Amino acid sequence: MTGAAITAALFSASFGTLYYFLTLYTQEVLHYSAIQSGLSFLPLTISAFVGAKLINKMLATVGAAGTIASGMGLGAIGFMLLTQLSERGSAWGIIPGTVIMGIGQAFIFTTMFIAASTGIDMKEQGVASAIVSTGQ
Repeated sequence: MTGAAITAALFSASFGTLYYFLTLYTQEVLHYSAIQSGLSFLPLTISAFVGAKLINKMLATVGAAGTIASGMGLGAIGFMLLTQLSERGSAWGIIPGTVIMGIGQAFIFTTMFIAASTGIDMKEQGVASAIVSTGQ
């Protein structure tokens, strides 16, 4: 439970800021409209769907801790790729980093709730979920 709550806090502190800063980048630096900016997030969203399809296989292979660690690792790689963005960039420049991060987000978000509820009595499941949600 404690590990899941810490994961939720780290998830929000890292992945949670992505949308804010990428919106600033696409609208203020690249001068995209709100619609164009929103469309630039589609690869991230699609890759999160792909990542969600892989979670059961990941859990069976490396367990909850391994899945979360893999997601955090993918997030780090994605953030490293996004450090290459410049004022002369385009939406194409954010795609590699955001696709990798989308898969990582899916691994972490779902698995942190699974980890929080594992071994918790059925009567306490709501409390476990609320603690992780609060950690975000």
